Amino acid sequence: METLVAQIRERYENALDKIAAAAQASGRDPESVRLVVVTKAQPLEVVQATFQAGVRLFGENYPEESVTKISSFGPESGVEWHMIGHVQSRKARLVIEHFDLARFHCASLWLVTFERKWHENKYKLIASDCNKYLH
Repeated sequence: METLVAQIRERYENALDKIAAAAQASGRDPESVRLVVVTKAQPLEVVQATFQAGVRLFGENYPEESVTKISSFGPESGVEWHMIGHVQSRKARLVIEHFDLARFHCASLWLVTFERKWHENKYKLIASDCNKYLH
């Protein structure tokens, strides 16, 4: 596991260095760019190794697969989970209950953005007609 953590840390830091260089070259503040590490289809052990390597911003796009991963980290871990991609309306509740940030389509008709703050356990929803999927 230590070898895996070291490999992930090296790749992660290399990616951050490249992002910072590109940001600076374009006149942008490197701190304004965030790297979301996508762990879709990766087993929990790899996600845990990624966390040990210093990653705190994760992206997933399979809601059911993500629940186990997300549940293995508590709010005190500092991990932020982003849902990426399309979400079927029947999976919207699952996403809202587990992810910190998502931009997704409900039934391919409405764009919904939500943000959940762990410490407040509140949801901020921006949508007009998606509420019917969330009750």
